[in-house]
Amino acid sequence: MSDFPLEAKNLRYRYPDGLGAISDVSFTLEEKEKIALIGANGSGKTTLLMLLAGCMSPQKGEIYLRGRETAKDSVSLRKNTGMLFQEPDDQLFMPTVAEDVSFGLVASGVNAREARAKAIAGLEALGSEYLAERPPHRMSSGEKRRAALAGILVTQPDILLLDEPTSGLDPVARMKLIEILDNLGKSMIIATHDLNMAMDLCDTALILKDGAITARGRTRDILLNEQLMLNNGLCLPLGYQ
Repeated sequence: MSDFPLEAKNLRYRYPDGLGAISDVSFTLEEKEKIALIGANGSGKTTLLMLLAGCMSPQKGEIYLRGRETAKDSVSLRKNTGMLFQEPDDQLFMPTVAEDVSFGLVASGVNAREARAKAIAGLEALGSEYLAERPPHRMSSGEKRRAALAGILVTQPDILLLDEPTSGLDPVARMKLIEILDNLGKSMIIATHDLNMAMDLCDTALILKDGAITARGRTRDILLNEQLMLNNGLCLPLGYQ
């Protein structure tokens, strides 16, 4: 049995309109490894994360969680992975942040009092306990992302799947989020256009082009290979151009 927290084999997915999004994608995620998933717009990054999170089912291929095949087991995938969507407003829907963060626990059968206590502790761990009674619509982008991340972390997923986590953040909020992610000690896959963040945070980079993986390697080796980046519709990180 594989020791990998996650392994994808020959994943394929085509949308109903015939558009091919994911084509024969295979890779492994190691224990506590942070993978930067990079590619031009439309390359399939979000679709791949949605498949791995159990939000959609692959039409072909397998997804393994620690050696157990789960491609058609969306419940198991959702239980063991936590996905941060590109738009935090897609995840925050309760009247207050504390209710939102505790929602997943309550839905899984935890009583409301215990769920709230865990939600507050989760917010404290991210330095965001002051948001507990705040309505989500009255927060900044950075605060919304931390609240959404707290809602994921309290359910203790084995793997984090993050879609453009630094998008729209000011420099201070961006650095705070990177610091939080760096200290979590979890396996994660981060789809991002923030190449400088990828270099600071991620061990490995995967390039996705037209739904297929075209390169994998050490993040710095991949992102500073100018010809490879240009061949995949990408540019070098800021400061190296």
